[in-house]
Amino acid sequence: GIIHGNGKYLFSNGDSFTGTFLNGAMQYGTYIFSNGEKYRGWFFNGQKNGEGTYYYSNGLRYEGLWENDMKHGPGAVYRGDKIIRKGIWNKGLYTGKE
Repeated sequence: GIIHGNGKYLFSNGDSFTGTFLNGAMQYGTYIFSNGEKYRGWFFNGQKNGEGTYYYSNGLRYEGLWENDMKHGPGAVYRGDKIIRKGIWNKGLYTGKE
């Protein structure tokens, strides 16, 4: 009765996850939010953790490290192929250049 391996899960709020589950928890894959935004990367305890890319509905994307669902560590924000902010984040806040 525990989700384990590759699969897709549809949430009651309209979100979905496609990827790998480990002992009932999302491990790696693509989470699509009902508002059209999406995250592709690693999870731990149901939160974004490790390397991942977040695609915002306004066309921006963040590529970098996450911890406890927040940008944390080195990363960059892109508009198309152009970097518009690159540096270090701490608990979701941009702290400056590398």
